[in-house]
Amino acid sequence: MSENPTVSKIVNDLQLIPHEEGGYWSSIERDESAQNSYSLINYLLAADDFSSFHRLSKSDETLMLKEGQAVKVIIISPAGTLTEEIVSSNNSVTVPHHSWFAITPLDKNKGYSLITCKCVPAFDYNDFELANRDSLITLYSEHKHIIQKFTRS
Repeated sequence: MSENPTVSKIVNDLQLIPHEEGGYWSSIERDESAQNSYSLINYLLAADDFSSFHRLSKSDETLMLKEGQAVKVIIISPAGTLTEEIVSSNNSVTVPHHSWFAITPLDKNKGYSLITCKCVPAFDYNDFELANRDSLITLYSEHKHIIQKFTRS
């Protein structure tokens, strides 16, 4: 767990658990009705952490800053186009399904970022894929430097 006392308090207060991509998470709400399926989670990143490249095969994921500092979302589309978007208190970012993405706090020395993530349709762990560094570099060699920076293996 982070040595930041605020991060530790949020982890305890919201009963967050470690996420394999980095950070901590807990479920907020889930609606699996056939017509309007969605899920919401709390996702917490300490300033010195990042969310590794990952993708969802069926769900679009919208990221909304709930508390703390803004984050940068690095997105690689299936066609290989790399974009960077900022999630702040003024805007949200939606990552289309099949796109690889990583998340990093804008300031590595400042606190934390608490984000609400909404998946439509509702998140299904079977649709989640954590990137393998070498495999992703093989697909998108032009983005090797950024892939190396935001993958753990």
